[in-house]
Amino acid sequence: MLGKPNRFSVAKKREEGLLCNPSNCSMMHGKKIICQKMLSVAMEYRKLILPGTCSVLYFLFNSMFILILIPLYIKTFHFTNELYGYSIAAYYGLYTLFSIPGGHLSDVFSRKTVIILGWFFVILGTFIVAFVDWRTLLISMSFIGLGAGLSGSAFQAYIADVVKSEELSASYGVTWGLSQMFPALGPLIIGYVVNYPLSQAAGIRYGIILSMTVIIAAAMFAVLLPKTGKRVMKKVPLSGKEKRIIMDFSFLYFVIGFGAGFSIPFYSIFFLEKFDCPALILGIIFAITTFAVSIATIFSGYLGERVDKLKFMLISNVFVLPAAVGIVIAPTLALSSFFYLLRMVLANMVWPVWSALLMMNVNHHIKGKAWGITSAAWGISYMVSSAMGGHMFNLFGGWVFVLAAVIYLAVICFVVNDLKKH
Repeated sequence: MLGKPNRFSVAKKREEGLLCNPSNCSMMHGKKIICQKMLSVAMEYRKLILPGTCSVLYFLFNSMFILILIPLYIKTFHFTNELYGYSIAAYYGLYTLFSIPGGHLSDVFSRKTVIILGWFFVILGTFIVAFVDWRTLLISMSFIGLGAGLSGSAFQAYIADVVKSEELSASYGVTWGLSQMFPALGPLIIGYVVNYPLSQAAGIRYGIILSMTVIIAAAMFAVLLPKTGKRVMKKVPLSGKEKRIIMDFSFLYFVIGFGAGFSIPFYSIFFLEKFDCPALILGIIFAITTFAVSIATIFSGYLGERVDKLKFMLISNVFVLPAAVGIVIAPTLALSSFFYLLRMVLANMVWPVWSALLMMNVNHHIKGKAWGITSAAWGISYMVSSAMGGHMFNLFGGWVFVLAAVIYLAVICFVVNDLKKH
């Protein structure tokens, strides 16, 4: 006969673990929710393994080929500094020109296809530069810029496709952080490869082969990327809110690119001229800074999921200004380089946050185009201001860093205020 259990049988079952106390039940339920959340996050980040690997390999190629190998190529084969400037202009010109088409094509067709197509042009450009001539150098850098423009917007939109929007800031933080951390070894690798043979000309060719191997590996991993979502062939109209957001971010990227163009390339010259910094110490400063920025980028991505993104963007840039002043007025190299590290960390840790903010507020079918428009805005202003950078540095010295920080803060204040209104 079934009856109501008495209090002694219930108590006994609780002791034996067959029943749980209300307090224990709530604890078990809480642990279950935490475990489910951790499992959900782990599953999201599993999706980043392949794109993260592609990103690390691409930026490793960039740090080896664009940053180190091309300047060494110019000096080894006795080309002029003007040609180096033209080649960099060709790279950024084609990058800017194809950023918007690349993003649009990834919205209409497969993002994976556009990424692979872009990296095909990068591989082709790397191959062409092996034929030593000033014409082939310009053609090479043009192809690499074209490929970077096509693939860049598509790749960032791809990441926005594969992870949930609430994990997007952290996903960008992890991807970009790792893409800065490991490629920091690129200059050291190329330096060793170039100096190992008896002649530097042979070393340059070995460096080209190694760079091509890295970008081919990135393209091979890109082939394994799963396709994301269905593309639409018809035109997707922008809402008023989306137009405003893209306009604000394009203006933001344009001004950031302008400030970066006349300031970022001249930090090394500032340290060399003011403190007579040895080359080895300069390399150590930049290596430590790159590592610190990569860690901060990963951390800020996680933080960006838990705080107000607009406030985070504003507060970070408020502290960039005193750090920039510290770089200029510091009496010693150690103190100046500390402020440099602080400035770079504060300025770069906002990238995952505002990139996630942009991707979260536009339609899935226009993410590539939105990224392409903002990338083009950055590329145009960087290309123009970098041409002015030498003249500005000669006039103002290290105070160009402060000027850039003031400009950044002003535009951030304007954009944050405008985004809050809309």
